[in-house]
Amino acid sequence: MKIKKYFLLGFILFLGFNNCFSQSSIYVQGMNFVGEFTVNSNSRNSIPFTKGSPYYNRDFMFGELELQNGGKLKGLFRYNIYNQEFEVIVKRDTLIISEPTKVKTIDFANKSFVYSLIHEKKGNTSYLAGAYFETLNKGNCKLLIKRKINLRENKYVDYYGGGGGDGSQRYIPEETYYIKLSDDKPAIKLKRKKDFVLELFSDHKVEIEKFISENKIKLKKDQDFLKVIEYYNQLN
Repeated sequence: MKIKKYFLLGFILFLGFNNCFSQSSIYVQGMNFVGEFTVNSNSRNSIPFTKGSPYYNRDFMFGELELQNGGKLKGLFRYNIYNQEFEVIVKRDTLIISEPTKVKTIDFANKSFVYSLIHEKKGNTSYLAGAYFETLNKGNCKLLIKRKINLRENKYVDYYGGGGGDGSQRYIPEETYYIKLSDDKPAIKLKRKKDFVLELFSDHKVEIEKFISENKIKLKKDQDFLKVIEYYNQLN
């Protein structure tokens, strides 16, 4: 009987040890290649005495990253919008993704993020930039949100006495919508105009125009615009 008791006790301890090991190791999957696209974080904290938050999510949240070459990494992620950086905890180290072009997707909090080139235009000059985007749908063509945080100083001036504000600062969030026709093309800033949409989807212009008309699509509504994108994905 004693032998059976010792065996049972040993088996329980083994299960407990194995369970603890599994829980602690779940955040180090992908360690063999993590150094290829990350650098150590040097405590990039918020700017002191600033109202608001520079982060999409204040606390680290569990998620999964997939690289363009198919490699995957599970860890705790946090998106610093102000710095346009993704932070990830691997083991006990806080790392920053330094090579975002190697990243295909980052999924956490039931959201999916991608890094993409952007086709921008300033005046008569066109140029390419890069940024992280939150994807709003699946499929080849995607509707994206580009998040940005500006830092503003309180420069309020009283009518009487000429006061110059209290010098405090605040993080001000900003959202811009983009559309990405396919994974190998840069994102384009969205214009919610019918002419823009028909030109964008020129390979199926007739079908898209008919779809918008018959379904009374209002392009200023996200859900309606997503219907157009889903229909376009079906056509392709």
